[in-house]
Amino acid sequence: MIDKKVLTAGVFDPVTTGHLSLFKKLSETYSEVIIGVFDNMEKTPMFDKKTRIKAVQTAVKDMKNVKVVNGKGLLADFVHHSDIDLIVKGYRDEKDLEYEKLQALYNYYRGGVETEFIKSEDEYKDISSTLVREKIKSGQEFRHLLPDGVYELLPQ
Repeated sequence: MIDKKVLTAGVFDPVTTGHLSLFKKLSETYSEVIIGVFDNMEKTPMFDKKTRIKAVQTAVKDMKNVKVVNGKGLLADFVHHSDIDLIVKGYRDEKDLEYEKLQALYNYYRGGVETEFIKSEDEYKDISSTLVREKIKSGQEFRHLLPDGVYELLPQ
């Protein structure tokens, strides 16, 4: 176990099994894991922030070293004021990685914290919150894409 306080952050609209896989890896690797549920000015979430936070809390309820927080403001500022040692971001493919690298560079220059990247396992590479929202809108089954207990929290 590495003795570091790490942050992973996202909109989590909604949290998926892919996100959960990342959370588990972080929980097993680092002594303290903070999951920040943030808003993104470029996105209009399907689910309100309270629901998204509760869903992430439900997904990680058995992970004792994981805390879910309401992320406010810019990630770099949040990191600077929260005594975070490292940001960790998951990515599915090269397009995701390029986007995350740009964000990491900004966060480093503004907040002074490094970002580590973890590639998702192949079984999760096609799972995204966007896919879940598309399935919801088209009336398709999506429960299998969510961690246990999350489906029941989402407004139907």
